Amino acid sequence: MLYADRLLAILLAGGVDRRHAAMVIDLLPQLVVNDVYEGSLFARRLEQQPDYFEQLHAYWSSMPADRFPHVAALAEDIGGGGEDEGELRFAFALDLFITGLAAKTTTGRP
Repeated sequence: MLYADRLLAILLAGGVDRRHAAMVIDLLPQLVVNDVYEGSLFARRLEQQPDYFEQLHAYWSSMPADRFPHVAALAEDIGGGGEDEGELRFAFALDLFITGLAAKTTTGRP
């Protein structure tokens, strides 16, 4: 409750609409928990299958460009498994979440 109350205070002070603030206290933890859960699944998979990301990359790269032109064009970027990939994806998701929320504020600030 303390977390929810303090987060609501910050959101409301920042001009976030009451209804949106109420949704954020549910959605933000989901974003974090999902990232942690997915990270644990990948860690376990990599223990059992160290070449998993190489196989995933090979799969995406094998898509025929005539049927999946956008997938083929972005195959290098899809399913990447670099060391920092998980952190980059989480940072991107969090930034997207915050930027979208900022666009909904009543203060008009970015």
